[in-house]
Amino acid sequence: MALDLQALANLATALALLVAVVFGALQFRHAQRRRKDALMQEAIHLAQSESVINAIELALAIPDPVLQTFDAQPKESQQAAWSSLYIMEAMGFMVWERMLGLHDLDLFMGGATRGLWKKFKPLVEATRVAQANPGKLEWLQWLAERMVEDPAPGKNLGAHVAFRDWKR
Repeated sequence: MALDLQALANLATALALLVAVVFGALQFRHAQRRRKDALMQEAIHLAQSESVINAIELALAIPDPVLQTFDAQPKESQQAAWSSLYIMEAMGFMVWERMLGLHDLDLFMGGATRGLWKKFKPLVEATRVAQANPGKLEWLQWLAERMVEDPAPGKNLGAHVAFRDWKR
C-alpha cells in the first residue's frame, strides 16, 4: 500500500508539473501575441499620423525617373522621401525580428512599401554606391522583396475585393 501511495504521489507531482509547463507555455504564447498586437497598433498609429501620410504622398508625387528628377525637387519633398524610406526600413527590420507579421504589414502598408521601393530603388542603389554603403535601406529592400515573393492572401485583388464576403 505504501508503494501505491508513493506511485500516486509521483503521478500527482508529474501531472502538476505537466500542467504548470503547459500553463506557462500558454501564458508565454499569449504574452507574445499581446506584444505583437501592441507593436502592430503602434505601426498603424505611426503610419496614420499626418506627418507620415504627408511624407509618403510627397515622396510618391516626385516625378519619374526619380534618379534624374530628385535633386531638382524642393528640399521638403526630398526630406519627405528619405523619411518615408526610413520608416519603411524600420518596418522591414521589425518584420525580420518577427515583431510584426509580414502578411499583417503587407495588408496594411504593402502598397506604400512596394510603391516607395519601386520608385526609389534606382536612387537608393546609386546612393549606396556614392556613399560606399551597401547596407543603406537594406531592410526596406528586404521587406519589399519579401512582400513580392510572399504576398498576403488577397493582396493582388485589393482588400475591397478579396474580403468583400467578410462577416462579423
